[in-house]
Amino acid sequence: MGCRTRANEYYAMMSQTQVQQNRRQRDIVEGNVVRKSAPQKAAPVRIRKHRKKAASVSAAKAFARQKARFVALGVIGSVVVIFLCTAMLMTMERSSTLADEVALRESQLEELTVANDARKYEIDSSVDLNYVISVATEELGMVRSSLSQVVTYRTKDTEYLQQVAKVPAD
Repeated sequence: MGCRTRANEYYAMMSQTQVQQNRRQRDIVEGNVVRKSAPQKAAPVRIRKHRKKAASVSAAKAFARQKARFVALGVIGSVVVIFLCTAMLMTMERSSTLADEVALRESQLEELTVANDARKYEIDSSVDLNYVISVATEELGMVRSSLSQVVTYRTKDTEYLQQVAKVPAD
């Protein structure tokens, strides 16, 4: 316990940073000759108690924020899963409806095909070709054509016929 001087009182009131700045200014020398300064020691780091409390409070706040983020992500994830499940169920229901409609249309097609075949058989059976040939040759005087009278030709489009001129009425 030494004697307190003005310098000691001055340094006691100054903060650690101000003391370090003053020491640096003392080591600056003007002129053309520079002295070597003694190496400076790093100032001890003081940790204040209220910072520890603040750190524990901020850690608790950070944990609460992280927990809130996880809850929010869980809620968002749940909403996405529910949306995807709903979309999948709607797609499955639509697919089932379309499959039922296809089956209905196939059964209708089968019924129409059977009805069409029955009508064709009825038409074919109503015309007796032997009767037609006998009426044409005996009553109408028609004769059967010989092979030299038959003209055949080839065409690319078998189902298309274009009429170029009027058909004569004679």
